[in-house]
Amino acid sequence: MGSWHDYQLISYTVDGENRQIIFQMLWASETKTDISRVYVTFSGVEGYHFERDMGENLVSDIKVVPLKPFLVKNARLFKQQRQWGWPLFWQGSVAATLAYLESRHVQCWELSASSGMSGWLLAQGEPNIRFI
Repeated sequence: MGSWHDYQLISYTVDGENRQIIFQMLWASETKTDISRVYVTFSGVEGYHFERDMGENLVSDIKVVPLKPFLVKNARLFKQQRQWGWPLFWQGSVAATLAYLESRHVQCWELSASSGMSGWLLAQGEPNIRFI
């Protein structure tokens, strides 16, 4: 994926039934660009966690991060939260979860923001990007 720095994340849609998350972003800078609006659709979503949504969020980056370190870093949280059924992808250990996610070709995508919402999502393959 290209650079998303300075795009404004104006909405996101979670479609649980179809396992998709769609980010709608606008070019927020005053510089002119042919691409003013973009939809980034992640499919095969296994789980996600976003925080600090301010309604108008300024994206710093959306990038793939390695699965194993992500799982190691969050294992304690996942173990604690599993008693309430979240996250569905957690298989009881880092090794079992890594094997499960890799067998499904899942990648970990990290959303970072200059201002506002940040977090992560686990989805199969590359996102579909549609520029308008």
